Amino acid sequence: RPLPWPDDRDLRPDRGRRLHTKTRSTAWPDWLGANNIQGIDAEAGQWLEHFFFTLQAAASGLGVAVAPEPLAADDIEAGRLVAPFGFIDTGRSYTLLSTKAMAGRADIAAFRDWILAEAGDG
Repeated sequence: RPLPWPDDRDLRPDRGRRLHTKTRSTAWPDWLGANNIQGIDAEAGQWLEHFFFTLQAAASGLGVAVAPEPLAADDIEAGRLVAPFGFIDTGRSYTLLSTKAMAGRADIAAFRDWILAEAGDG
């Protein structure tokens, strides 16, 4: 269940353990900096191998996490997580990659078009 969270951006350790992911080790420092929050140890907390583990730990009530909106969207929609401060633009993006040989295939083009439409960029 999601942790109750105050509106004053109180990130003291007694409010919930910060959960980190090794796949984006700068998520907490980036988020704290973007929100101009100082005096918080951005490295403190529990480190997990991947965002999926971090999100599951947060949804299980083990702490609070910073994650990209697309990865957290299903958990938020289902009510397993909340985003009390919303999301910020970090300037990061996702890229669809394929080999040159596959780029001209109809099924790859259809997949690309579907991804772009889902992302709102199509």
